[in-house]
Amino acid sequence: MNPPSFSHVLLDRAAELMHRELGLRPDPSLLNRLQRCLRDEAAARGDDLERYVARLAGDLDARQSLYDRLTVQETAFFRHPGQFQALAEHVLPAIDGPALIWSAACSNGQEPYSLAMVLDEQAVPGSVIATDVSTQALRRTPEGSYRSRELGGLSPARRERYLTGGSGDDWKVREAVRDRVTVQHHNLIADPLPDHVGSCHAVFCRNVLIYF
Repeated sequence: MNPPSFSHVLLDRAAELMHRELGLRPDPSLLNRLQRCLRDEAAARGDDLERYVARLAGDLDARQSLYDRLTVQETAFFRHPGQFQALAEHVLPAIDGPALIWSAACSNGQEPYSLAMVLDEQAVPGSVIATDVSTQALRRTPEGSYRSRELGGLSPARRERYLTGGSGDDWKVREAVRDRVTVQHHNLIADPLPDHVGSCHAVFCRNVLIYF
């Protein structure tokens, strides 16, 4: 058997680190994505691959930048609508008092804002904790600003009720909806549970299961 190529050694080293820190499963599709991200990050920093991969273990900023590039920050409002219907019809009616929902791996915010809209539609007091490992995604979530192409899954009635704007293709979630959402940085593998999550009535984590 031929020894593994040097590039494979580097990829395996980075994959082991990502598995330990992010829970990244080493299947071919995610490894291919990791390889592309490693090349892009190394080029952006002016490093060769060997020096860049060696840097990762001790450089938190470099790892965070790789997390931002590696994690898929694409989602949609009311993605898999049956989940939100089940929340509205079965979960919320059984809650006594304000509801607390955790959107784990909230991406750019469409999921937590969808949850906040369901709370409003059902006239249920409550709030949403939105977390993600990507600092890039978390910069966008509190703003609640989206382009038309990012409004997939949002009906015209909900767009009219919960968003403002539309001129120049810019939309913004209304402040009353944004006020229901608290945004925190969180790594599901490495960090303690976010504040108050132990009291949550529901956890939405579909956006992260693709990695585990």
